[in-house]
Amino acid sequence: MGNLCSNKEQESRRPELLRQRFSLRAHLTRLEEEKRLEQTQRDEVRLAQKERDEELARLAPESEETHLRILKEERRTRLEQTQRDEVRLAQKERDEELARLAHENEESRRADHLELLRQERISQQAHLRIFEVKRRTRLEQTQRDETRLAQKRRDEELATLTRQLYITTPGRSVKADEKILSKPRLILDLLINFTETNQWQQHDPNSSYCLVLLPNYDAEYHNLVNKFRRTNKNFYKVTQIAKMQNKYLYAKYKLKQIQTMCNNVETLYHGTKMHCLDAICKENLNWRLHQRSKFGRGVSFSSISYYSTHYCDKDKEKIMLVVDVLVNNWCHGEQGLMLPPNGYETTKADKNKVIVKYDDFTFYPKYVIYYEGIDYSKKNNYHRRNHFMYE
Repeated sequence: MGNLCSNKEQESRRPELLRQRFSLRAHLTRLEEEKRLEQTQRDEVRLAQKERDEELARLAPESEETHLRILKEERRTRLEQTQRDEVRLAQKERDEELARLAHENEESRRADHLELLRQERISQQAHLRIFEVKRRTRLEQTQRDETRLAQKRRDEELATLTRQLYITTPGRSVKADEKILSKPRLILDLLINFTETNQWQQHDPNSSYCLVLLPNYDAEYHNLVNKFRRTNKNFYKVTQIAKMQNKYLYAKYKLKQIQTMCNNVETLYHGTKMHCLDAICKENLNWRLHQRSKFGRGVSFSSISYYSTHYCDKDKEKIMLVVDVLVNNWCHGEQGLMLPPNGYETTKADKNKVIVKYDDFTFYPKYVIYYEGIDYSKKNNYHRRNHFMYE
């Protein structure tokens, strides 16, 4: 890392060194030109002096000695002047060389100082990175410990609650299960463990549920439509199917499944009115509001969609619920039955085509099928009348 940074520093200083080299070379060239100019001037002076000497010798041979003396004085004066000029030039060159060396030394000291600062900064950054890694590791470990502790507490509370809920067959009461409703935080915490709800869409915070329309090209949509038509005598036209997403109801349903240890979940139909849909999506199906008791005083379901159509609207537009139901320990039911016998939770009637549930939260409305009228386009080429599932 140090060699790499040094190479980068040298690369950044190269333009400055090149400028200094070009400047020094220009200065040396200028000095050489000045020397040549001075040499030329001295040659011209000597030549002129020689010409004057010849002229004086020609004009005044009698004053040759005087002339020679004058020439010697002039020559000595010029020689002294030349020596002084050379001394000044040499001194100037030495001063420039000293200035250049001082500048190079200053640049070298500055570069060394910058390199030292850079090394210190790298060392500080390394220490900071090590400190940050240690701090982040400690924070992650603390978060994991807190998560494990919270999960352990939730599991203990869930285990305690499931042991307390309906240890014996519950009596019939008008109120919903207060033991479940009194633990809303636990129910919400349970949703963390349900992978199904993690994929649900975000809905309006002012509403407790969301109806998500299934695209008509989806395989889930076609499976629901095909099963609905296979179990129905009439040729109804399915217009759309919505998936009901209510995390709170789903958590209570899953909690009930954990408590009863019921692994038998059946997908059944339940007919209802259009104006009841909002209340059902918010509060689930309520046996207290059912006025009919043909198969028992509970919520009735059927595996045959045709049975459930008798409880839907008489208008053109109708709805039907597709519900996941916990079916465990069943017996045969009868009209007006308030509760199944001890040891049973479910009753069946009409050749096991009708299932009645007497406890809250043992079912979850999963889909809403919107259908209307009679689909005459299917009537002529449909041969299921004599091969019906419930016949």
